Amino acid sequence: MNRGRLIQEEYNFFEIMCNELGVRGQYAHDNNGLEYMVIVAPNGAIRAVPCRVEWLDFLTDGLDRSEAIYEIRRDLLTKFMSGGCGVDTSPTELTYKDRKFFNEFRQGVLELMGRI
Repeated sequence: MNRGRLIQEEYNFFEIMCNELGVRGQYAHDNNGLEYMVIVAPNGAIRAVPCRVEWLDFLTDGLDRSEAIYEIRRDLLTKFMSGGCGVDTSPTELTYKDRKFFNEFRQGVLELMGRI
């Protein structure tokens, strides 16, 4: 798949994931121009995953289209499960409501992972 299609597949699945899990997702940029897919908790805490087409290209190299889509989806879900890309809200800064939200979000991601 070409690079434009790879990133579009990731964006499409991010939107599907947000709709399936009933969460608010958005895109953000850092000062270096790197784009992130961001989940925002009710009190404003965030979990972010960077959009890196180079990584997607490496991840899907040599795969057919259906295998590539599966790997893109699995990779995105795995990253949202673990968090920790450096721009997430620190666990010590989470309110009780946001901590509960991310625990439930993690459970939803696990369930969605079983369906891809």
